[in-house]
Amino acid sequence: MPKSQYFCNFQEFRTMFKEMIGKDIKEYEMVRRIELGKITPYLNYKGVAHFTKNAMPINGVDYITDLFEEEIDISGIFRLSSDSIFLSEFCIEAKLGVGNPVAISQSLTESSGINSENALRSLGYCLYHKTNKINRRYSESELKCDLVFLKTDLLNIVNEYKKEQRCEDLEILLEEANKKIESLQKNRNLLHIENTQLKRKSDGDSCKNESINKNTRSQDYKIIAMMAFLLSENSSKYKVADRPNASAINNEILNLINTLQIDSEHTNGLKSCHRRITDCCNELSQFFFTDPNSQK
Repeated sequence: MPKSQYFCNFQEFRTMFKEMIGKDIKEYEMVRRIELGKITPYLNYKGVAHFTKNAMPINGVDYITDLFEEEIDISGIFRLSSDSIFLSEFCIEAKLGVGNPVAISQSLTESSGINSENALRSLGYCLYHKTNKINRRYSESELKCDLVFLKTDLLNIVNEYKKEQRCEDLEILLEEANKKIESLQKNRNLLHIENTQLKRKSDGDSCKNESINKNTRSQDYKIIAMMAFLLSENSSKYKVADRPNASAINNEILNLINTLQIDSEHTNGLKSCHRRITDCCNELSQFFFTDPNSQK
């Protein structure tokens, strides 16, 4: 497969990242991941190189301590370490030149010194920036010196951001839901207070109405009883022993219905009123001779 399917540079990744995530990724975020070992930087290089004669391995990367004098032309992908890159005011750049760490190539596509016996004794390569005078043998359009990254590593960053974004979205939704719940709880408390107040008012009104009804009904009973006693005192035919004759009074009421020509719709309860008269008299008689003031 072409290398372009395996690698892309930071600017290409930044464009892809912005399209997929909706925001930019900064250079320092990439550098931080490189320093933490979460992503490996590579160099897509074409230009002049030297074979290394001796090297000092640090963190798995060979630091060049000496060079073969033989210069070679080389093109390929080179794996770097976190010590091989720095963040300039423009972008992420590679540290190149004598003394800087360069590993053995990841994949070589071209080399003029491939058959050199020095290659067998080499521990790596020393590469140079495009502006270095050693690269003057090439035209500027031919030179390559771009930092690139494995696409699989870059996709991992995209997925990482997607998870973070998903968590942020969920946190926002959770915060909104909590605010909604808080608002509903406040409304519920207000409704509870209003309901309690209405219930108290309703209970008070009910008690008041019940008291009025009871009082009115009690007065009606007293009036009926006293009128019955009044009739019994004025005529003996309305009296039995010392009590009103409820049946005789009932008969007179039935006669009065005819005399007054009361419509039948309004005679309900009148045809058997003797029972109510008896009950009213019995209820009122318990209060006879009970006023302490009249006994003095």
